Amino acid sequence: MDVEHFVPQIERPDLKYNWTNLYPASHDANMMKPRNTPAGGYLDCCDPNDDVENEILCFIDYENDTVHFEARNSTNIKAVNTAKLLQKLHNGDTIETKRKTAELRNAIHGKYKKILELIDDWRVAREIRDVEAEFRTERILKGLLSRKTSFTMLMRSTKAVKRLPPSFFD
Repeated sequence: MDVEHFVPQIERPDLKYNWTNLYPASHDANMMKPRNTPAGGYLDCCDPNDDVENEILCFIDYENDTVHFEARNSTNIKAVNTAKLLQKLHNGDTIETKRKTAELRNAIHGKYKKILELIDDWRVAREIRDVEAEFRTERILKGLLSRKTSFTMLMRSTKAVKRLPPSFFD
């Protein structure tokens, strides 16, 4: 695990120890990220003014073992840059980085399968009116779909998750 500087140190040395500029990142992802910020910058997932979930479209393609990202609006340069970076960090762009990012894609797939199983369990519990099972699976799903967990944006972009009631999302 590395500490990533959202704005690179070479661009803004004064932000080197600024907490609002520091994020946890896997070592491999940190090494894959360009050392210079592209013109226009990136969306900041911690900045409420940068609504990453609404600005970036994403799709999990399990048949081809890839995750696709695209800016919802091609004129939003920050979103375009962010989508390109996410595409690279999730799929790699060389043989070596494709191999390194495979573990990430496997983790995404594992979480997605778990969520689909829980959605099915929750629906069955509702149908048979098993209030305890419905409560338990709903709480687990809410935790897995929380903005505080990994791969939230990807999980929330799937058709099965989008069909859940709004109360499942923070």
